[in-house]
Amino acid sequence: MSLIRFLCLIFLVLMSANIYAKRVALFIGNANYEHENRLTNPINDAILLQNIFEYDLKFDEVRLVKDADIRTLNREIEKFNQLAQNSDVAVIYFSGHGQQNENRQNYLLATDAKIEQAGDLRLNAITSDDLVNATEGSKTRVVILDACRDRPNSGFKSATKGLSRVQVTGDELLIAYATDAGKVAQDGNTGNSPYATALAQVMRKKDKSIMG
Repeated sequence: MSLIRFLCLIFLVLMSANIYAKRVALFIGNANYEHENRLTNPINDAILLQNIFEYDLKFDEVRLVKDADIRTLNREIEKFNQLAQNSDVAVIYFSGHGQQNENRQNYLLATDAKIEQAGDLRLNAITSDDLVNATEGSKTRVVILDACRDRPNSGFKSATKGLSRVQVTGDELLIAYATDAGKVAQDGNTGNSPYATALAQVMRKKDKSIMG
């Protein structure tokens, strides 16, 4: 599915909820990694989308997490799962480093992650499944992965760059990716990633046809 079609689908999911519905969102931007190459735009991306969801889409509660270590990631995900209970829409967005292991499990790296061998992923990163599970309890669930930005200085390379595609079952869950399976997402050089920029543009077109 093309990037634009994915963005349109996300938009339609988010805007289909009744204005009186309970809608919650969590935005995570990890940029200042201690052991990986630092990134320029993830925090900017998280803030950009946070503002749109809070002020344009009028979500009931929007949480922003910047430069989260593994302890903070786990704590914030657990908090969000509690918030998502009995909600109508729950959205999680992650921007930062990620990779898949040899079993095609997707991992999203904490800022204190030091990945020197495959086993380090389980201790220094959360999985995409963790984010999906954090939206459980909501009627409509969206997980957006603007991740797997290039890691030229990493001490450990997975066999395949990029994230793998998770098989989604049910109409109530949407998982969106910034790039194709096995490919690296761009960090961007204009203050935001290309994916976050495109997503923001779609979200702001409230007075126009989504396909126009």
